[in-house]
Amino acid sequence: ALVAGDELRLQQSAVGAPLLETPSDFRMPMPDSWTLRAGNSCETSWLENPNEIFEQAFTIANRSDRMGIKLEGRAFTINSDGQMPSVPIFPGSIQCTEDGSLYVMAVDSGTTGGYPRVAKVARIDCHLLGQLRPGNRLRLIHRTDEDAVQELKEKLAYWQEWLPDIADVI
Repeated sequence: ALVAGDELRLQQSAVGAPLLETPSDFRMPMPDSWTLRAGNSCETSWLENPNEIFEQAFTIANRSDRMGIKLEGRAFTINSDGQMPSVPIFPGSIQCTEDGSLYVMAVDSGTTGGYPRVAKVARIDCHLLGQLRPGNRLRLIHRTDEDAVQELKEKLAYWQEWLPDIADVI
């Protein structure tokens, strides 16, 4: 056991880890305008005009953090009495509050929420949620569940050679 005053010395490793540099083709640009793939969710049908989520551009509001990202834009009409019980939510879930505002659940979102889940960001793009900054523009482009799964498989195959464990983190 170590006691007060003990010193630990580090030795130079005989095996050096190779430096890993991100290839230029894989370096992510930092734009002010984003497009994320998204699909319908459990309560999409509660919206008066559900397709309008995919037909407009939003602005990321100042009221955004690692738990949730508020989308500013036209308010939505939701057919809800405001008494919805808590349900499971995940990062990428898009909820609509009673006043018609949309919130994208971010990386530190809770595990339950009481607002209708009107859309969901496709898993292929969930890692981009942490890049959205207040003032950025955002468009959601509609994907079916089948299309989203296929695009995720293609993305994993693309990165596989450079990052063999990519499927573990996306």
